[in-house]
Amino acid sequence: NEKYIYGLARCHALNGEIEKAREFLHKAIMMEPNSSEELLKIGDIMYEKKEYERAYAIYSKALYGKKDWDHVHYKIGVASVTLKKFDEARLHFQMSTEVKPDGEYAQKSRDELAKLPEENDSKK
Repeated sequence: NEKYIYGLARCHALNGEIEKAREFLHKAIMMEPNSSEELLKIGDIMYEKKEYERAYAIYSKALYGKKDWDHVHYKIGVASVTLKKFDEARLHFQMSTEVKPDGEYAQKSRDELAKLPEENDSKK
């Protein structure tokens, strides 16, 4: 089943076998395209492995259809900062604060927003 396939993708990602992880991730997504929880786990592994572009892409896919996930907006914001996509980061941090204004990730997002360069600076 798809949870087993996602598990294999996670194992390969943890072992640094990124291409093998992608292969299993693709299979799992084909079986169950809406398994956002599993995608988040794999996104976290990619981020830990400093595969920021892949983490960003996986987090974005996990968010599809779940716009109220403040924690995913936060994670996309953090990945965006790492990739120097400051406008994208700003957008997701702001969305995180709007989704759950009193939530844990809203405060983290406000803290990250305060650290971002001015909007004009992100174009340089």
